[in-house]
Amino acid sequence: MRTEGIEGTTGTVPELVTVYTVNLRISAPSSTSRPLLDIFAAFCQTRVDGSKLVMDACRKEYFDARHHCFAWVLGPQQAQHRAFDDGEPNHSAGDPILRVIRSHQLTNVLVIVVRYFGGTKLGVSGLIQAYKKAAEDALSHAPVIQVAVKETLHVQLDYAALPEFMQLVKRNKLTVSRQQLDQSCTIDLSIDADQVEMVREKISLLAAIGKNVTLL
Repeated sequence: MRTEGIEGTTGTVPELVTVYTVNLRISAPSSTSRPLLDIFAAFCQTRVDGSKLVMDACRKEYFDARHHCFAWVLGPQQAQHRAFDDGEPNHSAGDPILRVIRSHQLTNVLVIVVRYFGGTKLGVSGLIQAYKKAAEDALSHAPVIQVAVKETLHVQLDYAALPEFMQLVKRNKLTVSRQQLDQSCTIDLSIDADQVEMVREKISLLAAIGKNVTLL
């Protein structure tokens, strides 16, 4: 991932992560040879089931294409990924697309390459180059944005500790993403990755002065 702020090292979470995103399908003429008429589309999704919906829509729109190959990468550490060849020889389509996404240091992105067969077999090496070029073209036509990496802290506390805890939330401009108020309070905080340790320490201080506050 392309990062700014905290230097990324193995096993650390960067402060900012570059995320590829488009609101509409990005199409561009292919500069590859005629046997691959590349009509390609690039989309951004942050959930795997969302990516499936995009794929289903793409297959419906390009119903007469022979192959709908794709790769996606999700998560701030690019930990989740998938490549799919859709009938092309193994590792000749999805993997080249995946390598292009990684070479651009992007995450939360789905790239689809739709192939119309032009009548000439390209061979595995030709396919690899063609799918790579199509993915490169798609990414070059799309904007890139940066978002702060978020983590969720789950906190349980009793009602007596709630005023001090909410003051902590207000002072540090934290976001409450979910709260459940029953016999005790359960609150989820959505926090920038670079704030997590600070918030953990402040919650520990509340517990140290006798407040019934626990990180789950």
